[in-house]
Amino acid sequence: MKTFFTVALSLISLFLFGQVTTKYRVDTLIAGLYETGAIAVSPDGKQLVFDSKIGGTRQLFLYTFETDELKQLTNEPNGSEQACFHPNGKELAFVRISDRKLCCYKLETSKISELLDRDVQAWMPQYNVAGNLLAFSGMKQHMDAIQIFTYDFKYDNLNHLTDQPTHCLYPQWSPSSELLSYVYYDQNTKTWCTTLINWYGKHYDDLHETFKNTYDLNWSLSDYKIIYVETEKADCNLVISRKDRSNREVLLRSPFTVKTPCWIPESNQIVFVTSDLAKNHYNILRIDLEEEINF
Repeated sequence: MKTFFTVALSLISLFLFGQVTTKYRVDTLIAGLYETGAIAVSPDGKQLVFDSKIGGTRQLFLYTFETDELKQLTNEPNGSEQACFHPNGKELAFVRISDRKLCCYKLETSKISELLDRDVQAWMPQYNVAGNLLAFSGMKQHMDAIQIFTYDFKYDNLNHLTDQPTHCLYPQWSPSSELLSYVYYDQNTKTWCTTLINWYGKHYDDLHETFKNTYDLNWSLSDYKIIYVETEKADCNLVISRKDRSNREVLLRSPFTVKTPCWIPESNQIVFVTSDLAKNHYNILRIDLEEEINF
């Protein structure tokens, strides 16, 4: 809480001078972080997991919303990153950086174990709502680009879903588990684009506008709302819309990098990371869509 007041004043000054624009209340949860990556919210909406280089090596940290408690979870020699919660809320899937293996972290015992025995490097795991499928970006030795995979725990089956010429990143399940979104680099438009596929890999839809980068899509608990980041000229926009891109609203415009927005379950609140890359300064913020503000 000591850093909240200083950073909150800094954020308000940015609003006043027109550098950051939003009509909604924005609170700083954690400020002054160093190289913070992916964030994920627990199924009960009470905790947040993220990776950061707080102590020099990238590790996993757990933040509790109600108490502001921040706890380091891992202490891997070469680091840990990109954690997500299992739907049971009792364990995490994450990537061990040394060998890009998918691992499991038990929150009650702090025990770490490997999730699957496969010859594939992994990034950005994401459980479906039932917890029987794990989507992730992966790469085998013969591959030229990172692609989207899913692993079926019940049948011990690894599925290769995409075959793009460029890296496919940040897979996210829809709440029904019928769709997966992911990001790839379009060599024709020279932009990062978001695509939707069915759970078995068939193309469903594209989510991008010409000359705009779209990335880090996240689904609300209902299937029809999505939130994502788009960049236009020098700004990063946090955008909400329906799945068919109707009812589109820019929630926040910022000259700083915005990434990995996540819905907080049972609420109209979204958490996300923002950073001033020139100063290597990262903050985790929360925007409340039920509370509008006036400066």
